[in-house]
Amino acid sequence: ESTRDKPTVIALRELAQGKIGLEILNMGSI
Repeated sequence: ESTRDKPTVIALRELAQGKIGLEILNMGSI
């Protein structure tokens, strides 16, 4: 059903992944 995802949904998913990635990097740097 990935083909049915709206561009906005995909963008939100990418933003969520980006935020999670930054959080992991920040935690690792501490």
